[in-house]
Amino acid sequence: AATIGPDLTHVGRRHSIAAGSLPNEIGAITRWLARPEHTKPGVRMPPFEALPEAELRRLAEYMRSLQ
Repeated sequence: AATIGPDLTHVGRRHSIAAGSLPNEIGAITRWLARPEHTKPGVRMPPFEALPEAELRRLAEYMRSLQ
């Protein structure tokens, strides 16, 4: 059970992210990281929209690699 942030164990193997609300695809992860409140209103995760698109994509690719 995660106590500080989401449990990302094996996140790359999951079929969906954001409590099952998005497919586990690079584009969806990138959008979720940039603006998480658009997917899950009331979420406590900070938005990362200030990061350049390329960095958000690299972060999403890293998350997908966590098998």
